[in-house]
Amino acid sequence: MLSRHIEADRVRASDVEVMRLLEHMVLTGIRSARINPANPADSTHARAIVRVQAVQLIASVGGPETEPVLSELLSKEQSSLVLSYGVAAAREIGKAPGPELESQLTAVAKRNNNVMHDEALARELIQTIEQYYIRYGYTVQPEMFREILRMAREAMTLSTRRQAAEAIRTLRGIPE
Repeated sequence: MLSRHIEADRVRASDVEVMRLLEHMVLTGIRSARINPANPADSTHARAIVRVQAVQLIASVGGPETEPVLSELLSKEQSSLVLSYGVAAAREIGKAPGPELESQLTAVAKRNNNVMHDEALARELIQTIEQYYIRYGYTVQPEMFREILRMAREAMTLSTRRQAAEAIRTLRGIPE
């Protein structure tokens, strides 16, 4: 129901109660008192899907005010699915990242390159950094640039390697 109100442009970032609810759902999800593993709605994946939807909703209404919530999400989240949507939401906040969000994006890139090796997350990170550069003249920090270079060399799929290589050319100002 909340998503329909947001799509109908009835919810604003100034709606404190709604934003608090969305922040809670993004960071902790919805927990029931009794978890029944036999119930598909109580599965880890179903809970991640609810959180992904909350991330999408907060990105669509929140704007720059959601940066602290997204930073916290990126710092604590273990699910690569939720992280991917968190990174995509960070791309839509309407400004270049502040120092905390920038630090968390770099940390997620390192964690993905070293441990998680999730291709969808890698593609979201690459696209987000590239869009920050294009939209806001964002200067990519050397640490993040190194992680994108690693993605260009070590990604599992050719499409991710190609996307990283194209982003590197863009970030260096080399025409296509």
